[in-house]
Amino acid sequence: MGFLDRFSKKDLLTEGIPGTAVVQSRRRADSSEADTVLTRSARRDIDLEVTIEGRDPYPVRDTFKVPKPYWAIAKGVSLPVRVNPEKPDHVLIDWDAFEAAGGKQTVEQLGDQYRRDATAEFQAKRMSEDPAARQAELNTVNGWLGAVKAGVMTVPDFNGYVDEKVAGGFLTAEEGDAAKAQAAGPKE
Repeated sequence: MGFLDRFSKKDLLTEGIPGTAVVQSRRRADSSEADTVLTRSARRDIDLEVTIEGRDPYPVRDTFKVPKPYWAIAKGVSLPVRVNPEKPDHVLIDWDAFEAAGGKQTVEQLGDQYRRDATAEFQAKRMSEDPAARQAELNTVNGWLGAVKAGVMTVPDFNGYVDEKVAGGFLTAEEGDAAKAQAAGPKE
């Protein structure tokens, strides 16, 4: 009789081998599933790199029930886990232990990295394929530059807006740096 035949997932919390797992990727498990205000948890496909004592790190890909505060869990986050000793690919994430270790703050600080990455990728592709969209973004930045020169926008505000355009994939890093250099004015 296998370990999971004798124990429920709840039992893994006390009987499983403790370890850590680093998130490699996360995505919604079922595209038809809506994440709503009333939903307390949702299924997410998560790729993990699991480490338990006495064994090299190994990958695990599974669908996990993720509490709402952690829906946007980001790549690189380390999670406490319990592992089935007979079937090491059967992993249970200990969300209570993660929360006790400041999990909500970790997720809030990182924000939704996957959405940002996907948006930036999409925008960068759009900007490279659509010259009119690229020119519109450059015109916006030039308008902001005019506001800086007129004294109605501060250089730090301008730099923040430009950083957002770069992070969103609307400008290249080089374009952002050049715009910030223009806003800073000539070096004395």
